[in-house]
Amino acid sequence: MLLAAADRIAEERRRKEAERAAAEHARREREKREARERYLEDLAPREEDAWRKIDTLIATKQPARYDEAVKLLCDLRELAVRRGRTDGVESQLRRLCETHAKKPSLLDRLKRAELI
Repeated sequence: MLLAAADRIAEERRRKEAERAAAEHARREREKREARERYLEDLAPREEDAWRKIDTLIATKQPARYDEAVKLLCDLRELAVRRGRTDGVESQLRRLCETHAKKPSLLDRLKRAELI
């Protein structure tokens, strides 16, 4: 009888811990989504500056800067998708590919990010 009671208490403790962990995970995910939304809202009015920054980053010919440019390109694409205006991003991506066709490292990064 004592063992059964101990098992029930232990099971209840595990259940509560699992519930707490799930709630904590959900809270962190919600906070990440909200932070992403705020970031994209802040990026929207700076879109033209972002495109200039991308050109500057790519011009450095440094792999780490390519990564930064690709991240920013992904952000701009997500912003365009949310606005329902992907044509501008697609034409800018085509321009980048044409301009930097001799930079396989950059093109590889764009492909891995599914930008092209």
